[in-house]
Amino acid sequence: MSQDNPNTRSEPNECRGGAAATNSTDPKAAEAALTAALHDAVRSGDIAAVKDLIIRKGAKEDSVDSQGRTPMIIAALNRDVGMVKMLGHDHDAFAYLADNSGATPLMIAAKNNDLEMAKALWSLGPRKGLQDNNGWTALHFAAEQGSAEMLGTLSLSPTKYSIRNCDGSTPLDIAASSGHVEAVVMILQICEKKLKKKEFSLQNTNLAGRTPLHSAVVAGSVEAVEFLYEEEPLALNIPDKNGDTPLNSAASRGDLELTELLLSYGADKDFPDNKGETPLTKASRGGFNDVASLIGQHKQTKANDPQHSSSSKPGNILSRMFKRS
Repeated sequence: MSQDNPNTRSEPNECRGGAAATNSTDPKAAEAALTAALHDAVRSGDIAAVKDLIIRKGAKEDSVDSQGRTPMIIAALNRDVGMVKMLGHDHDAFAYLADNSGATPLMIAAKNNDLEMAKALWSLGPRKGLQDNNGWTALHFAAEQGSAEMLGTLSLSPTKYSIRNCDGSTPLDIAASSGHVEAVVMILQICEKKLKKKEFSLQNTNLAGRTPLHSAVVAGSVEAVEFLYEEEPLALNIPDKNGDTPLNSAASRGDLELTELLLSYGADKDFPDNKGETPLTKASRGGFNDVASLIGQHKQTKANDPQHSSSSKPGNILSRMFKRS
């Protein structure tokens, strides 16, 4: 018959879980255990347990884990809208607390293209224009996902669309470089008044020296290029840091359709990059004989001539886009 070891104390069942250490005499250990229990309850979606830990046991709603994640951030990652609404009911300020990467719950919702979550967080009134450690805002993430509906939900003052990340890219640059035409058009529509007043320029470039038009060319999005050219024909021949124009980039990629489109707009077919290579040189070197032949046979036309534009009134192309949808 075995005997209990007098030096061993049996552990109560409640002390085996995360909340057990709340009985610890060490305040820091007790708080850490309470935080762990709260975060576990949030992850499991147990609203009743979360309320109990906060109200009865004093767990902090702004407590963070090793990655700086608050309960609100964890709920956003789990796409748990009910949990977010409960956590933000009395403390909506938690909606803009960021983790160690600078990501807020709203940024996470935008990155996940979680529209329902974004609407729930938006109703809490999160601070607008916050940036993560890489300079990205929720609008940048929404643009990357290409969700016009998300951009509409996050619709802010057009000024917020001028915010640049660490690469110098605005949400429009991100949408264009991802080839998301609907996101491009949504942003252009939101910023339409600033475009007309020249307060928002499509000639501006990111740190690579690329305009949104150029980024759309690199992404291979014909439709995005059409929209962006209609809004700003003067971006047609702006070179990037390497001296490449949109046509240079299209030719070097062997993109016959975009090369033909840009030439029809009057793109300079003889524009040399920083190494002295023209679009024809690039196409030939890449073995894109069809593109090289097209460029070689093309008769240079004047860029920005009205005949190259299918719309003489700003914003018409936006109307056509939304009539199609």
